[in-house]
Amino acid sequence: MDWYGAIKLRTGFAFDNMLLYLTGGMAFASIEHTGSNPALLGGIIPAGVINFNDSDTRWGWVVGAGTEYALTNRITWKSEATYTRFEDQNFSLNLNAAALGGPSGALATINAMDEVWRITTGLNFKF
Repeated sequence: MDWYGAIKLRTGFAFDNMLLYLTGGMAFASIEHTGSNPALLGGIIPAGVINFNDSDTRWGWVVGAGTEYALTNRITWKSEATYTRFEDQNFSLNLNAAALGGPSGALATINAMDEVWRITTGLNFKF
């Protein structure tokens, strides 16, 4: 994952200096899947004969919960846990059979299901 972003709303209940909330929205990220085989069968099949590579900006959704506590009128402490699920992505597992003296082409289709669990915490300063 090269970069990640989210646009979220939150709603909750305030008790004295503490806010307990739920959050949710949409997420987006640049996700890359890449790989290839090592040398197999004692080098009979050279490294890189089977490979895949896919890079795309993907959309998804995010949900979570958190707390925010007012330490002073201008400083709050926030902690949040979120789960993000991106849309599935299909791409080809390629066979470079030219290295073995044969034809090249797609060997199979791979389905990638990407998800992210995040826990964040930090201080907020109000101006």
